[in-house]
Amino acid sequence: MSCDRIVVGAGLSGMLAAAEYAEQGKRVTVIEAAPQLGGALASAVVDGFRVDTGADAFSTARGDMRELLADWGLEDQLVTPSGHPAHSAHFDGLFPLGPGVFGIPAGEQALRAAPGLNPTAIDQALALDRAPWRDDPSWSVAELVRERLGSVVLERLVEPVIVGVFGAPADQLGWDAVCPELVHTARETGSLLAAAAKLRGGAETVGLAVASLRGGLHRLVETAEKRLVGAGVSVERQTAVTHLERISGGWIVGAGTERFVPHVTLALGPRELRRLLGTAGWASSDLPSLESTPSRVVVVSVHSEALDRQPLGTGVLVAPSYGGEVKAITHLNAKWGWWQDVLPPHRHLLRFSMARPETAREDVGQAVASALESLLGVEPSAVRDLVIQDWPDTLTRLAPGMTSSVQEMVAAARTRGLDIRGAGVAGNGLLRIVTDHQTRRIKESDDVFISG
Repeated sequence: MSCDRIVVGAGLSGMLAAAEYAEQGKRVTVIEAAPQLGGALASAVVDGFRVDTGADAFSTARGDMRELLADWGLEDQLVTPSGHPAHSAHFDGLFPLGPGVFGIPAGEQALRAAPGLNPTAIDQALALDRAPWRDDPSWSVAELVRERLGSVVLERLVEPVIVGVFGAPADQLGWDAVCPELVHTARETGSLLAAAAKLRGGAETVGLAVASLRGGLHRLVETAEKRLVGAGVSVERQTAVTHLERISGGWIVGAGTERFVPHVTLALGPRELRRLLGTAGWASSDLPSLESTPSRVVVVSVHSEALDRQPLGTGVLVAPSYGGEVKAITHLNAKWGWWQDVLPPHRHLLRFSMARPETAREDVGQAVASALESLLGVEPSAVRDLVIQDWPDTLTRLAPGMTSSVQEMVAAARTRGLDIRGAGVAGNGLLRIVTDHQTRRIKESDDVFISG
């Protein structure tokens, strides 16, 4: 059947766009390479329970995700982390995390209460933060924090969060891709500490400024799929897009067979974005150096009475100085209280983010067992089940200064009738995807989707 627009791939960005086009009366086809929709909103059954193996939370730095949940009738299912503090592991010990945004303490009081900081580091951070505000689009997250709060705050508080969330060191990521809301607010307040406090809305809960859904974020996929069906969107699964070709009046999309469509939108991870743009005639030298940061999530079920006490609160972020292959552990029972109503006594679900996803899968169990014992005091024999989920092209490494070149690429593609969106250009995290969608409302004149 012919259509007006094609969505090849069905991550959150693609599903949002496809549904909106269909609601405008357009004939839309979604083509997805995987057997299931949702992209990074993935889940798996672990020890009999369905658990998020992709995104498990979203940033609350802006209200766009809350607005989406309200629009989809899911606002009453919104949950926030418990009040138990998470910890960070350094070479010299374990330290509880205080309230903050990407590790930036939420105000002067939070800075002074942050463990692991000596008085000299605190005084330096306060002096730097009181200086006249300035920032530079070419700065990395590390340069921004070092400029405004000093190297000790960067190393002790911010770096573990950035590595745990984005899979790359703070000096390899641009602040305008990771935390633009934080910097925009800091420009208004003149203070990075005050900006973090303002974004948290004065919340006294500790840890990261995130939220999720009761039952898991993967529930968004079921809701989105129902919206697609209700809007009359046609969905093709397990179909790969091999190439694109620009012709008069539209595009040839190679996906099993070649088909003509007037408009195309790419909403992909960085690797697939570059590949398909190459088939469409873009020279590699004309494209930003977009790179993916491969990541691995391991979800483990254990039987442990010791974990009933939640010794590390909602989990632990592992600083580079600590070493090892695990960069973060989330204790799901402790972080999301609704799990306590679901799991049997002494049953615990732990989510591991791995620092080196290239490690052979058969060696993952050993790395997990080592972290369980050293960080949580849990014997490896307590493990009941283990599920591994690899993400080779989901996280985008937007290097310092790259945001402007990505925007130039998006603008150049639009002149050829090609719309580009998704994690490859919007950045990492559900909030980035939804914000990008909200700020670039679909125009009837120039779009079709390929997303992942």
